[in-house]
Amino acid sequence: MPASTAPILKLVRRVMSERGLTVPALAERAGVDRARLRRALSDQEPITLIDFLAIAEVLELHPEAYAAAPELADAPPGDPPPAEPKLTALGRHDRAPRAEAQVLEPWGGHAEQLVKAAFALGCDFLFTTKIDQLGSSGVPAAVLAQYKNGVLPIRLDAAYHRYNAPRYDDSGVTLTLSFDALYDCRFPYVAFQQVIFFPEAATAAPAPEPPPPEEGRPTLRLVR
Repeated sequence: MPASTAPILKLVRRVMSERGLTVPALAERAGVDRARLRRALSDQEPITLIDFLAIAEVLELHPEAYAAAPELADAPPGDPPPAEPKLTALGRHDRAPRAEAQVLEPWGGHAEQLVKAAFALGCDFLFTTKIDQLGSSGVPAAVLAQYKNGVLPIRLDAAYHRYNAPRYDDSGVTLTLSFDALYDCRFPYVAFQQVIFFPEAATAAPAPEPPPPEEGRPTLRLVR
């Protein structure tokens, strides 16, 4: 990607962070492919004008926003794009949580760190919890009754993470979930059995076309 676009990408990433928007959430609103947007924001692929205009509309990046953006002030040509921040955790109480620095600790609680990592990475994930630990969780009794094996699966789409509004405490995490209505549900860390991530598949570059055969030489072509 041309170096001149680096300040623009930096501006987009900053506004996303300020508004608590993950890549999947922005892609959903802008109508842009998730994987393509992630590659563009990480400077791995050029961003099209159509995609950028859609993103700018969602983020309300009007001309005056560019004029006031520190990222675009006297940006030297050829400046490399800024390094992406390390793992962050979304743990505020509002509906659009901002990122807070979080480093994984091997000796810390696994359930808490895995949930924080899933929200920070902005990927779809599923977790299962033991129903016998959810008596006062806020999950509707009718939902718990559907799972006779004693395990409740919850899958969260990354595009809607900001509405889950994760709130962490020393022994559990509270999430806003939609069943027949919106419920604030608290899941103690001791109830977690599994946390499964669903990373976006990388799109492989198309294979190059084989060179044309030389004139007058026999060739071999494989057919089904």
